[in-house]
Amino acid sequence: MSNSKVTKEQALEWLENPVTIAFRGIAEEERAACASGVGVDCFHPFQPERTQEIMCALNAAVDTWDQVLDSLDPESVEDAFDRVEEQSYAE
Repeated sequence: MSNSKVTKEQALEWLENPVTIAFRGIAEEERAACASGVGVDCFHPFQPERTQEIMCALNAAVDTWDQVLDSLDPESVEDAFDRVEEQSYAE
């Protein structure tokens, strides 16, 4: 098993890849669709628990897309690498 690590430069280069940029655009669209509830019938008359269940699932999907988008943001990636470097120097 290899112990290789991705460098900050490699990660930032990957974020500039056209495929990654296209994926970021798709992720933004999916997040927006989840946030607006497009194509989802959330309201179930006389079944408040079902309505709440669907709305919770939509909120969870938005949170997931937020995490994906955060991992595709160059500034967030740089910050994460800087935090790891700071922790390794502190040890």
